[in-house]
Amino acid sequence: MRKYLMQFIAICISIYLIINLQNKANKNYNDFYTNKIIGIIDSVHYGVQSQAIIMIDNSEYDLSFFNITKNDGLIKGDSIYKKRNSKVLELHSKSSNGYIYTRNFELKK
Repeated sequence: MRKYLMQFIAICISIYLIINLQNKANKNYNDFYTNKIIGIIDSVHYGVQSQAIIMIDNSEYDLSFFNITKNDGLIKGDSIYKKRNSKVLELHSKSSNGYIYTRNFELKK
């Protein structure tokens, strides 16, 4: 009887944790979707899974929802723009020959 009670408790805790993790991920996604992001990148560092984490005006943004990684070449001084309630993040970078180029990244769930 005690064995079944422990299994039941373990299953309940697992379900609770899964639901809370999904709710947190949905909240972060909705925060990115509804917020406007605009500014010049002050600093860039990368997380454990090579996802880009940037600082703009003392605010930190984890760009993993946009699938932006080390390979995308973000650097300090690049500009980021995302409209409110938009899934598109624009990255504006200056190339070595002086041209400004834009890349778009789409918000992924």
